[in-house]
Amino acid sequence: MDQLKPIMSGAIRDTLTQSEFYQRNRDRKNVLVYRRNIEEYLTECGKEHRVGRFRRAFKLRRAAREA
Repeated sequence: MDQLKPIMSGAIRDTLTQSEFYQRNRDRKNVLVYRRNIEEYLTECGKEHRVGRFRRAFKLRRAAREA
């Protein structure tokens, strides 16, 4: 869950590169809390039909990353 700390440290020290920021920002999409927040958002917006597809995509992306 320590996604923000390296970004903030790098920004403060002026060592954070654009590619590192991009990669760390993308990595948050592999966190379960992110998935739950997006599912909740979709439900609140009346887009429940997208939750299942999003969940499957999340699981596939996570499995591919762990393989």
